[in-house]
Formats: sequence, structure tokens, C-alpha cells
Amino acid sequence: MEFSREIAQETPLFDPTGFDKLIAVAGVDAVVSLSGVFESQGRERLGRIADAVEGGDLAAIENETHALGSSAGTFGAMRLHVLSRAAEAACVAGDSDLALSLSRDILEIGDESFNLAVAYIATLPTDIQ
Repeated sequence: MEFSREIAQETPLFDPTGFDKLIAVAGVDAVVSLSGVFESQGRERLGRIADAVEGGDLAAIENETHALGSSAGTFGAMRLHVLSRAAEAACVAGDSDLALSLSRDILEIGDESFNLAVAYIATLPTDIQ
């Protein structure tokens, strides 16, 4: 399926369905613990994506968006997931203009996506302090 910016824009920034499925399997405390790793590593990845965009490093963009896309989908950051997958595919296809453009889109929504996930996590009943 070809990437469409319209589809990406229609994809919600955050959808808790992934969280809820993971909670059903692993339990709320485990998911809350894992989500902290998702957030910290994800924000680090955003920094590396920014550096890669600045340097035009498609290999780094491919690597970072691959990992970010996987975790974003699991933890409900759905637009981040869609854009990451599209940026990764653009890198694989050698379309540097599209990869760089999509990476900039990722950087624009990254912080807000993580903030929404953190806000949702704060609503979960947990024994973790």
C-alpha cells in the first residue's frame, strides 16, 4: 500500500487499544513499567532522528524509524507508528526527499505523542509508585 499523508493525518495521535491489549496479557504494572522505557527510549530516538535529518543520514533514519515504529504501535502512538513505517519504507526505497520530509513530520508530533501516552498511563490503576 502506498503511503498517503491524508491517511497519516486521519490516524489519531494516540489510541489506547494497544495499551489495553498489552495490559490484558501482561498486567497493568508490567505495562506501566515498560511504558517508561518506551517513553525514554522514544524521546532519545527523536533526538537521533533529528541529528540524522540534519546530516541527511538515511541509514540512521531507517534504523531509528524501524524501532520507533514498532514501539509506537504497541504503546498507542498511532500516527507516530504510521509515519515511522512510511519513513522507514522511503529509506529502503532510496527516496531521500520523502524520508527526510516524513522524519520532519515525526519530529513535529513526537513529543505530543509521548505526552498523550504518559497522560493515559497516569490514569491506569497501578501499585507502582
